Amino acid sequence: MKEKVEAPVHDGLPAVLSIDNMADGAVYEMLNEAIKRMAENVADPNTEPTQKRKITLSLDVLPFKDRSGAQYKARIDTKLAGLRPAESTMYFAKKNGEHLAFGRNTRQEEIQFDMPAPVEAPKPKLQ
Repeated sequence: MKEKVEAPVHDGLPAVLSIDNMADGAVYEMLNEAIKRMAENVADPNTEPTQKRKITLSLDVLPFKDRSGAQYKARIDTKLAGLRPAESTMYFAKKNGEHLAFGRNTRQEEIQFDMPAPVEAPKPKLQ
């Protein structure tokens, strides 16, 4: 069985690694940006208001062979609510041999309303 290797202790140690100083502050900024995007997504009226949102911070850590440190890669993933579906109707027809989609029924005649100009009512005569 191998003996456990202890990392050397030094006087005047730098700041302990935390989310606010990881990758020179980049991880902290990434998390803040993800929170901002989540808040915007919740406020967006085109998304489902009660759908669960998720922010995940993952660290991939590759220790050095001598166990004195490690390389790491921090990743922020978000799962936000998608846009609510917009519903309508489309109609299909063939024009010049090509199949096309239309926003209104092509088999229904469009009704034209010719409204005559309003006529002013005669003014009552005062006696």
